Amino acid sequence: KMKMRGRRASVSAECMQVRDKHAEEVQLKVVPKSEAAKAEIKNAVKDHILFKGLDDTLRGYIVDAVFEVSHKVGDAIIKQGDEGDNFYIVSKGECDIYLAKSGQDYPGQHISTCGPGKSFGELALMYNSPRAATIIAKTECVLWALDRQTFRQVMLDTTSKKRKLHEQFLQNVPVLGGLTDQERSKVADVLDAHNFKEGDMIITQGEPGDRFYILEAGSASAVVTKGGEQVRLKDYGKGDFFGELALINSAPRAATILAQEASEMLLIMKQDYESVLQEQQSKELNEKISILREIPALKDLPTSRLSKLSYTIQETLFPRETNIVLEDLPGKDIYFLKEGECKVTRKVRRKQVLQDVTLPPIQRVKGAPKEYYQQNEPKSSSVWIPNELELLRLGPGQFFGEYALLNKTKQPVSVITVSATKVYVLKGDD
Repeated sequence: KMKMRGRRASVSAECMQVRDKHAEEVQLKVVPKSEAAKAEIKNAVKDHILFKGLDDTLRGYIVDAVFEVSHKVGDAIIKQGDEGDNFYIVSKGECDIYLAKSGQDYPGQHISTCGPGKSFGELALMYNSPRAATIIAKTECVLWALDRQTFRQVMLDTTSKKRKLHEQFLQNVPVLGGLTDQERSKVADVLDAHNFKEGDMIITQGEPGDRFYILEAGSASAVVTKGGEQVRLKDYGKGDFFGELALINSAPRAATILAQEASEMLLIMKQDYESVLQEQQSKELNEKISILREIPALKDLPTSRLSKLSYTIQETLFPRETNIVLEDLPGKDIYFLKEGECKVTRKVRRKQVLQDVTLPPIQRVKGAPKEYYQQNEPKSSSVWIPNELELLRLGPGQFFGEYALLNKTKQPVSVITVSATKVYVLKGDD
């Protein structure tokens, strides 16, 4: 007889690659099945903890990927201690569940019996964990199975793409136009998916506004009640939004919004929106204060003063090969390199002798003084030609421009972008 040893089970998560490129499509597994079978699977997973938070689209991908397996009476569907591979939903028949404690004979003590609509093996979808129990077919059984690799790939890939789509939706909302990419990403994280049936009232005219909606799928219409009759004002389709003023104020809704068909909505509560922005703004404020403390002349200022200065810092993007600072010009601002790379250069001059040549305008020497370009010059002369010497490279976290500004002098060097560069700028007049 087999005896179960009390070996400690280890649990580990798989490393999965998330496809971020738009050109790379997810190869979703689709196993043909009847509409009745699809309905049966949807009903079995709708309240399961792993699938409860999924919208109809993601749940549909899962239903498509499920495949059918059959077992005879006495077949061990899963064995305690074996590596988990599939999650199962019982379609027909019954299965007995056994648990063997340390030293007990296989299959262990009978715990319960499960029938149609019940499921087991869900840990296999999340972890590389050994099976926690043994399940044996009590009768002939038909089960629906979902493998771990498909489940995780569907969840990671489709969730990543839906998140990008949600951020694109948010870019089209005027009241959110002032958000940075990072703030918009944070708002996308707190979007909540809701489903509405045809005829459902999404927004009611006259109620206070406390949430904002984006129509992800389906259609809706705005109507108002005038003189006891409903007047249709506007129709909405995929990507359209409404209720956005609720993020700014809590004014009563100006119209009623009705779902014209089964529709999927993304919504964000005003309090969540404000919480996200406050959290993000607080983080950016602390980051800017830390940057200001790196400047020797500012590091001893009180936090209240640095906080005020931080609000004047502007984020600016400079294209490649752009002069941010020019040598010999007055210092006006202080720059903090956030992303990208810059080179620091200084002018040097070298002497070049021109002998037995005439310099027509088309053959000018770059940087040479204008007077040397006369056509009837002496055949032998010398000129001082300016040259550019690279002194060093600057990367994220470094700053420049403070010397000329604080000492009220001209810039001793030039700073030129090597790549597209994002910079925090502290204006000198602030």
